[in-house]
Order: sequence, then structure tokens, then C-alpha cells
Amino acid sequence: AVASLLGYISTFSLGAGAIVWVIMGEILPLKMRGVGSAIASGCNWFFSFLVTFFFNLMLTKLQGVGTFLVYACVCAFGAIFTL
Repeated sequence: AVASLLGYISTFSLGAGAIVWVIMGEILPLKMRGVGSAIASGCNWFFSFLVTFFFNLMLTKLQGVGTFLVYACVCAFGAIFTL
């Protein structure tokens, strides 16, 4: 389990994890880059905290299937939103 976790963290950091920081640097104008980066980083940390905080609560109330169904619906909404 530890090896799988380390593998996931390593591959995520090399792939999808870095995309946010690259895009943020390209989208924001130079004058707003510092403030925009701070806001984007704050939002990233805040929503990561929310997911971590509510995971155990959702797992006890909705069981495993319900919890990951909620996450699947959020991912589907995000996929549709980006199209």
C-alpha cells in the first residue's frame, strides 16, 4: 500500500499535478501574476482541505459507493463544464 501511494504521488506530481502551476503562469498577466497566483493557491488549498475534511464523514454516512458516486458526479460535471 505504501509503495502504491508513493507511486501515485510521484506520477501525479510529474503529470497532472504540475499542470495547474504551468497554466496559471501562462494565463495571468504579469501585473496580476502575484495576486492571481496567491488567490489560485489559496483556493486550491481550501478545496483540498474540504475534500479531506468531509471524506470520512461522507464515508460513514454514504458508505463507499455513495461517497465515490458523489466524487464521480463532480468529475462528470467538471468534464461537461470544460467542453
